[in-house]
Amino acid sequence: MCKQIRKEKESMTRKRLNIKPYNEFWFQNCIMHALAQITGSLGIIDCLLFDCIFTYEFEWKDGKPILIFKQEYHKGWIKCLEEKRIYTKFISAEPKELINKIKVSIDKDCPVIANIDCFFESLRRDCYGKSHVAHTLLIIGYDDTTKLFQVLEHNFKDDLYYKEQVIPYMEVVDASVGYTEHISKQNIIIYAEIDYCKADRTKTGKQKVIVSNLIVLEKMLNSLPIFKLFNKNIESYFMQSDMSKEEIKAYYHMVMGIVNLKRVFYSQIEALHLEYNILNTELLLKTINDWNILMGLLGKMVYSGFWSKKTLLKIVELFKSIYKTECLWLRDAKNDFLEVLA
Repeated sequence: MCKQIRKEKESMTRKRLNIKPYNEFWFQNCIMHALAQITGSLGIIDCLLFDCIFTYEFEWKDGKPILIFKQEYHKGWIKCLEEKRIYTKFISAEPKELINKIKVSIDKDCPVIANIDCFFESLRRDCYGKSHVAHTLLIIGYDDTTKLFQVLEHNFKDDLYYKEQVIPYMEVVDASVGYTEHISKQNIIIYAEIDYCKADRTKTGKQKVIVSNLIVLEKMLNSLPIFKLFNKNIESYFMQSDMSKEEIKAYYHMVMGIVNLKRVFYSQIEALHLEYNILNTELLLKTINDWNILMGLLGKMVYSGFWSKKTLLKIVELFKSIYKTECLWLRDAKNDFLEVLA
């Protein structure tokens, strides 16, 4: 009898949902990584994978031609989750009631995704007490005896390895308030409650996956002329200007951003290849390796402070070579998909 009472008491003071760290794929933003922990634990990560669309954009910034590789979402994560019977509810809370409201959500078997400011979150060692950075925190449990929330979180911006950690109740409150004061500029805290209790755990059918990815490939193919336009402008810019270190640094950061997102793209395409054995990913891997070579060359120039017209010409030629390889890969991939559908 005493044991039963003790067990009931314990269940009222602590709870942890059965959600495990999931680190198989890269996404561009923290909300998608938080959702990946949930869908990954359910075995239906594919509902998030096949909604990403990647395209090139070109702009002039401070007189420099800049290439942008960007990720957008076709339907959006809320709609993707709803198709798997996973529902999102946005809940508002005052600071004094936030802890109890989060615990109520957890008691309903719903994990919580909170908008926070990393300046106030000690787990984010790169930002804590240093800079105000918007972030989302996945809360999967609580313990009233220690006043700690269980969370799945990473510790650095450039290290996206999620693991189970704990964070004090009041730190979540402070970080949530910090988000409203320094980032959103709203007067109310809003968090997302994710209800996955009736989730459909069946995998997306092969045909639907192929159709979804044809949309992705078509969008990227249609944006390739923008890459070609950038190459034309970068060649004349590099050959006619005396490049400063700051200009080289700007292109180093541009390529670094592209490389990071290319890795996201590759991890998702590789998953498709492993699951359905449709695509040849060799050419795609070659483009990513070439982007890495380009990033390394620009990085060397930034840190050495030395380059020549010959080096600049090599960079221009690398851009052109990458463009050609991407044209080949995307056209081959599209044909592979169409053959399977035929």
